[in-house]
Amino acid sequence: MLSLALLGAPALAKEEGGEPVKPKNREDPAAKPDAKSEDQPAGPAVTLSDGGEFFQLIESECQLDDKQRDKLIKVVEERIKALKLWDEKNAPQVDKIQAAIESARTKAHKQQLETQLASLQSQREEQARVFERKAVNYIKPEQKSRLFARLLNDKMTKEFSSITFTEKQAGQVKELCEKTAKGMVSIPEKTALNAMAKRIYLSILEKDQQKDYEKARRAALAEKQKENKDR
Repeated sequence: MLSLALLGAPALAKEEGGEPVKPKNREDPAAKPDAKSEDQPAGPAVTLSDGGEFFQLIESECQLDDKQRDKLIKVVEERIKALKLWDEKNAPQVDKIQAAIESARTKAHKQQLETQLASLQSQREEQARVFERKAVNYIKPEQKSRLFARLLNDKMTKEFSSITFTEKQAGQVKELCEKTAKGMVSIPEKTALNAMAKRIYLSILEKDQQKDYEKARRAALAEKQKENKDR
C-alpha cells in the first residue's frame, strides 16, 4: 500500500513555509537590524526576492503589473517585520533549548527537547505562510494557475527525485500539474500534494519505477531511523 510519508516530512514544509529557526547568525532579512538611523543611510530597497522562494516564484511566473508589484512588496515588508519580531521574542527560548539539547544526558530527554524546537520552527513557518496566503490575494486567477502549476511541478519533481522520468512522463506530470492548478484558489497544502503524488505513482510510473521509488523511500526512512538511534 502506498504511503506518502515523505510529503509530510519537514523538508517540504520548509519550502512552502519559511526558513529553519536559527537564532544565531540569521541570514533572513527579517533578522537583520534596521539600518535606518540618523547616522546610517537607508538600506537597499526591499524586493520580492527578500520574501523567500515563494515570492521569487510569484515574480518569475506571474508577469506582475506595477500595482501588483507595489502591493506585494508591502507584503514582503510586513513579512520581514513580523519574522524579525518573532525572532527577537523567541530567540532566547530557542538558544536555551539548543543548549539543553547539546548537554542532554539521555536520549529521551534529547528527543523531547528536539520536539520542542521543531514546534517552534513550525510556528515560525506558519507565521511566514500567513504572508504567502496574503500575497495570493493580489494576483489574478490566470496568474494563480501558473504559480500553482509551478509549485506543484517543483514539489513532484522533488518527491520523485529518485526516479528518472522519460520525456513523455515529464510532460504528463507537467500537464497534470497545470490541469490541477486551474481549479485551485489557494496555495496547495499537504493533502493536495499527497493526492497528486499518489496519482503520479499509480498512473504515470511504470512498475519498475514504482519499485525504485519505494526502495528509495525505504532507504530514506531507514537512514532517518538510524540518525534518531544514534542521537
